[in-house]
Amino acid sequence: MMRIHTANRYDALQQLPFHSKGLAMSEASLTVAVLFLLALGILEFGRAFVIVGAINEAARGGARSIAFASANERDAAGYVVDPNPIIDRVREEMTAVVSSGVADSMTVTVAQSASDPPLAQVTISGHVPYMFNLVGSDFVVNRTVSFRDNGR
Repeated sequence: MMRIHTANRYDALQQLPFHSKGLAMSEASLTVAVLFLLALGILEFGRAFVIVGAINEAARGGARSIAFASANERDAAGYVVDPNPIIDRVREEMTAVVSSGVADSMTVTVAQSASDPPLAQVTISGHVPYMFNLVGSDFVVNRTVSFRDNGR
């Protein structure tokens, strides 16, 4: 190890042998690359958590819409006659965080059970693409939300 005696550390850097400067540059480039990949991973997983939360909230809103549907939207048994406006509303809420193509490719299922207590249920399932494809091309989302159906 070469010992350099100078008053200024920047002068000491200039007096280092050439191979030490190259070594420092290669170490810095590897560190920057690792930190960049770490930052991309944080962005990717943060986005995935936001999307899953928004999809869960969309399913919750759909189940709530079924549970509190008015009497003129129900048949004689108390079931919602046309769930398509609710499905459209759920898809519209999902487009706040994913593209409309991804939201349209997701499966939205509306179910009403005859159990005691009666339940209104919305299930959303599908694939959401990653931004950077660091850990694959997409991740699977499968969310089911149930509310007590107050209309029956």
